[in-house]
Amino acid sequence: MPEYVEIVVNDYIDIFNTKLPDLMESFYLIGSVALNDYHKGKSDIDFISIIKKEINASELEKIKEIHKKIESKYPKSNLEGSYVIPTHVRTLDKNEAPVVYFDGKNIRYDGKSGNTGIVTWFILKNYGITVTGKPPEHYVPHIDVDDLVSYVKLNANTYWTKWTENVSKRLSVG
Repeated sequence: MPEYVEIVVNDYIDIFNTKLPDLMESFYLIGSVALNDYHKGKSDIDFISIIKKEINASELEKIKEIHKKIESKYPKSNLEGSYVIPTHVRTLDKNEAPVVYFDGKNIRYDGKSGNTGIVTWFILKNYGITVTGKPPEHYVPHIDVDDLVSYVKLNANTYWTKWTENVSKRLSVG
């Protein structure tokens, strides 16, 4: 783990556990840090925090305060991730309930946000860095590679196709 990431994450966890003791069960780094492609000042510090219960309004406000404090201490940290209960992980992409997600600037809880899909769970299980808590295998069920490949193909042919078409239209208008 890069030294800067370790400093930011350890401070975050200390502050979190002080303000919200006994809420966090496990904490993992995913994304570029886990895949050994982190670039300070450019990359996000992506995380998954397994919490023991659904977050109430008071706890949500404290999480916002924690992220503001980290952002003020480490303005280029780009800490970004989801707060999930264990059942969110075990159901992979079948989550019915929205999760609390910090997008680097704001807390979202809209059911459309978060990094809680099959790709995330695959990365967590196979490459995730356990900062505190149980190993990812404790939460993440078996991931069928065919399901993962199907999802990636669908995503490439829907979301990313629309995205590239929109960018192409904007670039060709000039």
